[in-house]
Amino acid sequence: MPDVIIILNQDQTASTNLPRVQVSKGRHEEVCWICPQGAATAQFKGANGTPFDSDHFLIPFGGKVCTGPVTVGKPGQIYTYSIVGRIRNDARNYVADREVQVDP
Repeated sequence: MPDVIIILNQDQTASTNLPRVQVSKGRHEEVCWICPQGAATAQFKGANGTPFDSDHFLIPFGGKVCTGPVTVGKPGQIYTYSIVGRIRNDARNYVADREVQVDP
């Protein structure tokens, strides 16, 4: 199962080790987000919605959260989500847009 590491950059952007994550519906894979520098949210958006039970995930400070397996996602479909990260004692948002692709 893919772990997505969220990096909060000096220029107030966020980046990840995987710009597009691929998960298999048939193998019941899930996405896990890790934010070692702070806290973050992952919010699915757009016409395709989310491939998981929820469209919003809260990653705790220095912690990890997983989506659970693909439930409503369609194989071959790409789902867009936004990451908004926060560093402790820093009011700025660190933002990135990323994708999840569902495989059979």
